Amino acid sequence: MSEIADEKSTTKAAWLIFTAISLCWLIASAYMAPVMPYGDAIIFKGGGANWAAGLGFVNATTTENPTTEFKPYSSYPPFYSFLYGLWCKVFGLGEYQNTYFELTIGIVRNGLFLWIVLNSLSGFLTRNAALMLSVMIALVVAYHHRADRPESLCIACFQAGLLAYQLVAGFWLRYFGLGLCIGLIAITSPFCAIASVLIYAATVFENVRQQSWSDRMRMLLWLLVGFLPPVIPVLLYYIANPEAFELLVNHGTAVGGIGYLLKGGLQAVLDRYSFWLSRGYQDWSYFVGSILSFAAAIFVLGKLRTKRADYLRIALSVIALMVVLIGSNEYYGALVWFATVSGVYAVRGVSWSETKIPVWALLFSVTVLFLPSVIRQSYPRLHYREGYQAKVSTLRRILAEHNDVKYIVAYAGYYHLLRPFRPTFDYSSRIRQEDRNRILSSGEKVLLYEDTTSHSHRSPDFLHKLLWRPGDERFTKVYRVGEYLLVE
Repeated sequence: MSEIADEKSTTKAAWLIFTAISLCWLIASAYMAPVMPYGDAIIFKGGGANWAAGLGFVNATTTENPTTEFKPYSSYPPFYSFLYGLWCKVFGLGEYQNTYFELTIGIVRNGLFLWIVLNSLSGFLTRNAALMLSVMIALVVAYHHRADRPESLCIACFQAGLLAYQLVAGFWLRYFGLGLCIGLIAITSPFCAIASVLIYAATVFENVRQQSWSDRMRMLLWLLVGFLPPVIPVLLYYIANPEAFELLVNHGTAVGGIGYLLKGGLQAVLDRYSFWLSRGYQDWSYFVGSILSFAAAIFVLGKLRTKRADYLRIALSVIALMVVLIGSNEYYGALVWFATVSGVYAVRGVSWSETKIPVWALLFSVTVLFLPSVIRQSYPRLHYREGYQAKVSTLRRILAEHNDVKYIVAYAGYYHLLRPFRPTFDYSSRIRQEDRNRILSSGEKVLLYEDTTSHSHRSPDFLHKLLWRPGDERFTKVYRVGEYLLVE
């Protein structure tokens, strides 16, 4: 009886710690500069931002369709962008709103992960270990495996599905919840949908083998009942906008691993892999974490005494192969969480003495390993708040002076400041020659903003890179059509 009371006390204390640190992140973010968005903010959130601004669920730029004309949103399935649009309708459109959108997803995702850890390893963790884990998991809340991308939301949905299967007692409700999560992932990210279905199938396979045919049919029925509600509106969206579906297919085949293989063979995949590894700690930590998580998860699954382990190993191996082919660190970040959560979930069937080291390796890969990146994100934001406010003032002045332009071309980091006023495009993306010629011939006025920021993090010293501060930002070039359209 006392052991049960101690376990409940430990769980309660772990949640109090996680909640307190997460609340500190929410408060601290208001006193820092916001997280600067990537070009992905335009690609994956532009549809929602335009919808919130009253322009319709349309986008101007996608990875494989750089254009200066609005088209139906198509970069990924629309749920992530639509959810962001709802967020903007409630809280407004801006860099701080974007920061809190990602931070909220991070808190939910890490909270679900802590729930899985405490539930799956309750018989293994000491009180001190459980409390330390809650601290570490909460500290990396602010670290997004790739800000402005749908994968982070998919991880939260994936974990919710595992918890539904693990904790819900009712047969129909368990599989309804699992089907609902699969549906939400499917309308968010194609890659994560494939990966999630593989892991879910491997997780439930052993139980399904022992079910009668009638129970299997009931299971499939409730999976379908949960899957359809989120998917049907998206199917209707694509029926109403066939161009969006065509662009989605083009985008998926162009950026996926198969596309790289078809275009450049294995060497193209290896070159992309080398490119990400050459970008420094914040990028290669994805790969190290993925290797640790994958190896430890496979080791844990090798100790399982059920046939489910074979299928989980196959599922994780297929996901790892997909990630290697794609060669992009956003997906490596997703693999860290897929492998870690799956490994922790599976460890319930293994004795603690057999899994102590690999389990800690799993948890290390998603906590301590990413702490330097959390520091590298937070430290400059803390010192950049005044510079950010000066940037806002400068950009608003430029907009007021040039209020007759139709298009704005700027670095993606300024998207949320510029977007509420005029259609904004990322000058780091390629623009097709026919689009360029069309705008030039139309005579529409275009502004190009170019900053002269001096980034001090180019020093070879690791500590200096970690604790870099942004330099002064000055906007010195404003071009109109007829002088310049884009930086070549």
